[in-house]
Amino acid sequence: MNKFIISVFLTLFTLALHAQPNDNELLSLVQSYSKTSAVTGREDEASQFIQSLFYAGTFKKDKLGNLVLTIGSGYPKRLFAAPLDEPGYVVSSIQDNGYLRITPVGYGHRGNMYHQFLQGNEIKIATDKGSAFGVAVIPSAHFEGLRVTAENNKSTYQWQEAFIDVGFSSAKEVNERGIQLLDAITINKKPQIINGWYLTAPSAKSKSAVIALATVAKTLLQTKFTGTVIIAFTSLELINGKGIEAVVTKYGPFDQVVRFNRFLTSEIKENSAILVDKKLPLTTINQTVTNPVFPFRHSVTVSPDWDTTKVYGIGLASNYSFTPVEMVDVNAVEQLIQTWLRSVEDRTWAAASITTYVGTFSNTAFKTFEKENTLTKKLISLYGVSGDEGPVREFILAELPSWAKPVTDAKGNIILTFGTGKQHIAFVAHMDEVGYVVDTIRDDGKLILKQRGGFYNSVWEGHQAVIHAKNKEIPALFEPRLNYMTATSRNNGYYAPIVFAGFTSKQQAVEAGITAGETTVTMPKQMIRLSENKATARGFDDRVGCAALLLALQNIKPEEMPFTVTF
Repeated sequence: MNKFIISVFLTLFTLALHAQPNDNELLSLVQSYSKTSAVTGREDEASQFIQSLFYAGTFKKDKLGNLVLTIGSGYPKRLFAAPLDEPGYVVSSIQDNGYLRITPVGYGHRGNMYHQFLQGNEIKIATDKGSAFGVAVIPSAHFEGLRVTAENNKSTYQWQEAFIDVGFSSAKEVNERGIQLLDAITINKKPQIINGWYLTAPSAKSKSAVIALATVAKTLLQTKFTGTVIIAFTSLELINGKGIEAVVTKYGPFDQVVRFNRFLTSEIKENSAILVDKKLPLTTINQTVTNPVFPFRHSVTVSPDWDTTKVYGIGLASNYSFTPVEMVDVNAVEQLIQTWLRSVEDRTWAAASITTYVGTFSNTAFKTFEKENTLTKKLISLYGVSGDEGPVREFILAELPSWAKPVTDAKGNIILTFGTGKQHIAFVAHMDEVGYVVDTIRDDGKLILKQRGGFYNSVWEGHQAVIHAKNKEIPALFEPRLNYMTATSRNNGYYAPIVFAGFTSKQQAVEAGITAGETTVTMPKQMIRLSENKATARGFDDRVGCAALLLALQNIKPEEMPFTVTF
């Protein structure tokens, strides 16, 4: 891995068509790709993903990490480009106690809350030995009332405050795990498809654009057309733009350049258009001229023809831009594909299909605590917001030894008493976890939540959500506060969190099984083992206690117990 840093188709008569919820091959591919890490200057994982979608050797990879494919010959000569990179961080320091410190790389970290979305959440580290994981630590909510300055009263969280726990207690152990200075760091991504046609993920726009351009490449490889198209997946855009400069220098000059611009922003609308910085000469593509919120670096000094070339920036509408739940519509991604294809020939194109990439979850194998790890991991995978512990209760009852005769009371407590004698000892662990319950269903289909348990709302804000409806789980997202770009406070007061699940009316939400005062909401979770004796997950309190009681029962002979015990 490089260890140094340098420093859809939408014609006028198809506007009303919407992707069918079952026809989500494109979104599934974007969802898979959105899990990749591609911090600017560290784009290897994303690059490997794209290369895996084509025959070996299809793309040329240059020394800067650009992937370039030449299709066709002669003139006109066109360049279609999309950036591989994304904003993120690198390891800037490994402390003696094993904690990592970080620093942002390049630009693109937009909005006052950008770094706050990291706090209290899992992170992913791209190392030479594969992916490593950790958590951006946060002070315990249990002591919030005792602090001189309460966590909730602080100003917006900044990256300088971040301490990353990767499960080790010394710098030596961290290095042995393969984590080094300048390794790339992102949030541990959990992209979701919402209501069949929305994709929500960090950098969803640029991730979608890469898959759209890959689809264009696959289509053009199977089609005869006039002229040449250079397909370029470029590196380093968020540092200094050297990636695309290298492509322009080697393959230019061009008669036309159509490059994706992540900084063209607009919210998703019912009849959404492709965003452009100036109109493309395509009357069959619905276009909205938009000024970028951040200017591109232009390659003026590299190519004297750059300024006279017809250079067009194209973009995608999105909601919650520059947050971990940035959201795009599959229709817009299809429009993006058709915009590039129609720039070759302005006609109806049938876009090629790409087989979905099958990735693997990378984690180190561990030799210790096998029983503890297996049982706790299963318990963590279950959801049980306070008052809705059914799945956890059912699992525990199934795991009890054959001799156990438990009682489940009216409140749902599992009570197991065994042994004899006057002395009576009780051991207690709770099955529930913190989360939310739906308090109100708005007329627009969004859900207003009520907190159950003590925790920081800000840690959940702007992250993926799971709605636990009747007999099913519905992917959703916790909306960031309306002023997330300009917010100055870590907490948003006593606001009621809002969840979006793709519903457009209260009736849709009710028909999906949402019941106010009953339906609970959490975020996706899994237990990730960090080291031989540490793991990270949401819900350890008190699934660890439940696991301990279940494991203890494996070693107990109730007939030999000289006193009475209640679990």
